[in-house]
Amino acid sequence: MTTIEFYLHGKAAPAEYDCTIDANKGITVQRNMNIFQETIRVLVKVSNRAFMDTTLIEMGRFIIMYPECTVALHGFHD
Repeated sequence: MTTIEFYLHGKAAPAEYDCTIDANKGITVQRNMNIFQETIRVLVKVSNRAFMDTTLIEMGRFIIMYPECTVALHGFHD
């Protein structure tokens, strides 16, 4: 089973991540991402709170690609 970890850009963001979700650009995949790895780290960039709904839709599209997965959210509680 795959674990998808979403990190909001900021303090909780990891130094290395597998792909980026940006409300303006959509989903960007890094070169070294393997779709079969156990943990996928996703950096989520929100330039403005008004774009949060678009960002959540992009996150949902990413989750749909992994029908059996665990999702973890980091840094979204602020």
